[in-house]
Amino acid sequence: RVMESMVDQILEEEQLLLGMTAIKDYDEYTYHHSVNVSILSIALGQRLGLSRKMLTELGMVALFHDTGKTEVPTEVLNKPTNFTDDEWKVIKKHPMWGVRAILKLKKLDELTMKSAIVAFEHHMNVDHTGYPKIRQLMELDLFSRIVSLADQYDAMTSSRVYSRTPLAPDKALSIMLDRAGTQLDPLLFKFFINMVGVYPIGTLVILDSKELGLVTESNQIFPTRPRVLLIIDSQGKRIEGHTVDLAEKDDQDRYIRSIKKTMDPNKYQINLAEYLL
Repeated sequence: RVMESMVDQILEEEQLLLGMTAIKDYDEYTYHHSVNVSILSIALGQRLGLSRKMLTELGMVALFHDTGKTEVPTEVLNKPTNFTDDEWKVIKKHPMWGVRAILKLKKLDELTMKSAIVAFEHHMNVDHTGYPKIRQLMELDLFSRIVSLADQYDAMTSSRVYSRTPLAPDKALSIMLDRAGTQLDPLLFKFFINMVGVYPIGTLVILDSKELGLVTESNQIFPTRPRVLLIIDSQGKRIEGHTVDLAEKDDQDRYIRSIKKTMDPNKYQINLAEYLL
């Protein structure tokens, strides 16, 4: 229902639609990343109990948080190696360029101002160690703090030109945990990790039964015991798997299966989309 509201609003705002088209035409990764961040932000906002109107606004502003990257030269944006100091200076300008692009997109109204604020603040960090730097420190907008979480998570778990191998979701959450309280809002991060689960959907896990599986559904009551789609049996053979619940116990009240550790799906040449879409 929230996504329907967003679509209706985007279709009503022709300039916003053109703005998303501009992002897609300029850089495919930035476009898909923006959509992912919007979906994650809405899901987190829903967990926080935001109203439907606020969720729609949150989804909209999240879509445009990186619009300033259309001003970054493509040879820098898609550089396969590490950025030089000068290139980082260019990258760090995209929040300010985003504000300028958003203010040019449509008439000055409440949604435009919220979009501009999030575009400006999403890399500032809650402790203001990020960028851009400002003279007078102030608390970041709620939407900015939500989008920052979604932005970091999706960036770490997605394949990019300069990061072909994405991090496993649990590894990304571990890094984000270290940043909670400094870069990231610690309370919002608790809601976020509860939302995606200790083992987020798409995580490849090896079980104590020597089977390999993909997490397909989190367990809110027992976070370490999600539902898993088995794809490789204990003999190492690919199977047309079935889904098992790791919270399931045997007659002796012992768990039938438990996660031993997470694995890299690229190492096993596993295409997640093949199983999850």
